[in-house]
Amino acid sequence: MSAVAATSPPVIVWKSPPRALLAWLVAAALLGWFTHDGIRELVWVWTTRPEFSFGAFIPFIVAFLVWQRKELLAAIEFRGSWTGVAILCLGVVVRLAGDLAASWSFVEYGFVIAVLGLALAWAGRPAMRHLWAPLLMLFLMLPLPEVALQGILQRLQLVSSWIGVAIIRACDISVHVEGNLIDLGAMKLQVAEACSGLRYLLSLITLGIIAAYFYRAAFWKRVIVVASAIPITIIMNSVRIGLVGVTVEHFGRSAAEGVLHEFEGMVVFVIALLIMLGEMWVLGRVGGGRTSFGELLAIDLPSPLPAARDAVRYRPIPTPFVACIVVLTGAQVVQWFMPHRPQVKPERQSFAQFPLEFEGWRGRPDKLEKIYLDVLKVDDYLVVDYINAERDAINLHIQYYHAQGREAATHSPRVCIPAGGWEIQRLDQRELPEVPFRGAPLAVNRAIVTRGEATLLVYYWFQQRGRNSTNEMGTKILILWDALTRNRSDGAMVRLITARRPGEALEAADARLTRFAGAMVPRLTPFIPD
Repeated sequence: MSAVAATSPPVIVWKSPPRALLAWLVAAALLGWFTHDGIRELVWVWTTRPEFSFGAFIPFIVAFLVWQRKELLAAIEFRGSWTGVAILCLGVVVRLAGDLAASWSFVEYGFVIAVLGLALAWAGRPAMRHLWAPLLMLFLMLPLPEVALQGILQRLQLVSSWIGVAIIRACDISVHVEGNLIDLGAMKLQVAEACSGLRYLLSLITLGIIAAYFYRAAFWKRVIVVASAIPITIIMNSVRIGLVGVTVEHFGRSAAEGVLHEFEGMVVFVIALLIMLGEMWVLGRVGGGRTSFGELLAIDLPSPLPAARDAVRYRPIPTPFVACIVVLTGAQVVQWFMPHRPQVKPERQSFAQFPLEFEGWRGRPDKLEKIYLDVLKVDDYLVVDYINAERDAINLHIQYYHAQGREAATHSPRVCIPAGGWEIQRLDQRELPEVPFRGAPLAVNRAIVTRGEATLLVYYWFQQRGRNSTNEMGTKILILWDALTRNRSDGAMVRLITARRPGEALEAADARLTRFAGAMVPRLTPFIPD
């Protein structure tokens, strides 16, 4: 036995020398400076938006998960990978695209992609097999784009409200629903207020992903844990709405308001989390598996590294990582010069000259309040209420920007409409053959929105540099492309609104907006240049 032990090869422990820490500090400083505005915006979101506050903890969780693999990583030399340099370059391009495409999301995603590139360029592919899963969790700290978030919540609100009202009616309590208004008799509840608990859905999904990572169970059980976050949150929020209805019936409005505010989204989140933990315990018992949380959750600490000094080897700094530092230095230089590249501002007429009378329509101009102008940061805008001899009324609103960037760009009505207390019941795209635009039918987003008994029909589109677009993300891509190829990022958002009269068919409101658009769109070119 002693002879075998004597001939056994020593266990090699790889460590990084002090100069490696210096290299990482240089790379981190360069990346931090290159993306500092995106990081600042990310911190602002974490501290001001409760539904995204969990993001501040993700970097610490990722650091713990990487530290857990200390023993495995100590057995690998770290030769680096040029693929990491390519990924870093992709992150740099995405981050720079954020400036040109007027999107904080591009900047934030570019930052995380660059971090992944640095890690791969340093560690190499063998080591990254142990690091991919933890590092990809960094994407969980990034907020969803507002348009995507609103689209998700609007669909879940309808389901949550329907179940909540069903619970109230199951308790033999009268409740009336009008659009996005839940009428409890003594109290009226807006759907947006009733469904605030849904805003913690992202937190629960994130925790589900992290719990599934630690979960010592079959893959299908992990998928169930993550997927269950959506129905659990909807059901809990529906119960919250039901409790408000029952409280109004038996204890009055003041008690119900207490329930509404005390049983807020955070309480929904905590109870939903406890349900998810219970679900993990039940799934652990299926098939004769583990039964205690200590067995179910693999939150282990790494084993101590061998102490033998003759087994220690120091890793060299990989050449691809040095290349990443060079790329980041060059990217910073490019960023310094990018803001000074002047954008072309084509000649146009001011909206002050837009006709207030045409083809039977007569308009009364209006102004936006300063609080809205401070948010929109428009270079020019138009708000006019038009009416014709038949008393048809249409509101025209246009936002125009000479140059669009992250601080100033067209705002989507998908975000602004719900902020005004309205609920989007339906949103789709359609073409208007009766309204030609550059040789093709005008494409519009068509939204049906309600508040109480009121119903509005909305058409809106993005008219930018001779193009007509209905897709928010597609519009940002066009801004990026034109900024690169034409040195232009000017553009506008055009929105038409008409109220649906009592008993009026939506087809009549559609015809009204279509007729108005047919008369108005040909007059836009001097004010929104190609």
